[in-house]
Amino acid sequence: MKKTIKALRLENSLTQQELGELLGVTGSCIGNYESGIRLPDLEMAVEIANLFGLKIDDIDFLCPKKQQKSAKTRETETSRCA
Repeated sequence: MKKTIKALRLENSLTQQELGELLGVTGSCIGNYESGIRLPDLEMAVEIANLFGLKIDDIDFLCPKKQQKSAKTRETETSRCA
């Protein structure tokens, strides 16, 4: 079963701010990834997977609420937060 960014963060006792610092982004960027407001770009997704010692396929990058929307109506942006 795939794990979400939030689940991985909590399993590793990290705050959003701490995870952001490890990845070179802000804590609010991590919050946006976790809530599905934004999706990490490919480079960031690889960095997240590497940080947790996983393959990119092992991580569910979509928030459960966003998964319920069809691809046609999804308005989620893919980006690397500054």
